[in-house]
Amino acid sequence: MSVVQNPLIGRASGKFSNAIFQKWKNLNIIRSKPLTVANPQSPAQTMRRGMFSTAVDVARDIAPIITIGFNGFKATLTWMNVFINRSFLGFITPGIAPLFTVDTSLLIISDGPMTPTAISTIVAVDASADVTVSWDPATVAADQAATDLPMLVVVNGVQNVFIYRIGDAAVQRSGGSVLVSLPVPNATGDDVYAFLFFQRLDGSMVGSNTNSSVVVA
Repeated sequence: MSVVQNPLIGRASGKFSNAIFQKWKNLNIIRSKPLTVANPQSPAQTMRRGMFSTAVDVARDIAPIITIGFNGFKATLTWMNVFINRSFLGFITPGIAPLFTVDTSLLIISDGPMTPTAISTIVAVDASADVTVSWDPATVAADQAATDLPMLVVVNGVQNVFIYRIGDAAVQRSGGSVLVSLPVPNATGDDVYAFLFFQRLDGSMVGSNTNSSVVVA
């Protein structure tokens, strides 16, 4: 049974023919019923499921950061929806099914109107878990402030470990750098990636992330 006040602007719920009405994020939406799949294990389907699962796993690992990074979309989309969408356009790409490619250097963890800030340097040395990420502390745009909070994700792509840091009053834009410690020490030849964006102190605005990388010497 379906309930429809006005299919364009009113409340709608239930099933009608091949359509399903439902409420999502305070919006009325209509979607088609799923079709019967003759071969649910085809290479293309296996690839898409693998891509989706990878994006979800990464999102859960860094959820506290990307919920801030995609906060501007919360009225119409969840942070998970936005992250998966950005992932399929960015660091996860289809290959020859069922294979796909993951390029950590293209990770997208935020999207907002604040002017982005580039990463100046990444310092990571052999046998140390510490990684220092630096930026220019100057406020070069009107929407930037010395009190902006740095949001950071650092990944060792060889050892497949990561750390994230949510900014606080102790480390702000004016400080020019932040130090984090990975779960394991870096080793010579490891690729270390950093992803940085800033959030206004009152939480009202974020910028899109910038990224950089370094090979441990």
